[in-house]
Amino acid sequence: MVIAAIDPILWSEAIITKWDASAALVAIVPDVWFDHAEQGATFPYCVFHEIDVVPDHIFGGASVENVRVQFSIFDDDGSHALISSAVAQLYLAFDSATLSLSDATRYTHMEMQRLSERPPRWAAENVWQADIDYRVRFFRTAS
Repeated sequence: MVIAAIDPILWSEAIITKWDASAALVAIVPDVWFDHAEQGATFPYCVFHEIDVVPDHIFGGASVENVRVQFSIFDDDGSHALISSAVAQLYLAFDSATLSLSDATRYTHMEMQRLSERPPRWAAENVWQADIDYRVRFFRTAS
C-alpha cells in the first residue's frame, strides 16, 4: 500500500502561521511566501519550499514523514547586518518549534530541526541571500 506524502498546503500554512506569530521576525522580514515570491516583492522577504519528503514507516501502518524545507531570505540592503538579524530571528522562531496543523486528526507535528545554513552572501542582482534548511517531522496515524 502506497501512502501519499503529507500535503504541502497543510504544513506550509502552519509555517506561515508560526512566522506571523514571531513579532521580532515579522518586524525585520514582514513577507513570507511558499514556493515563490510575488512579482515585484519588496525587500526584505522570505521564500520557503519543500526540498524532499521521506517517509519512515512504523509498525501498524503509522509513519513519520520527514519534510526537508529550505527558507531563503532576500534583502537588497548594502550591508549584511539586516539579513544576519533576520537569520538569527528565524532560528529563535523555528529551532525546535512546534507547528499547529489544521488536520490534527491524521497528523501530529513532532519537531522542527535545523539541518544546515548557507551564510548570507551577495547574490545576483545586488541582493543578499541566506538559505537555511530544516527537517520538519510529522507523525501520521494509521488510516
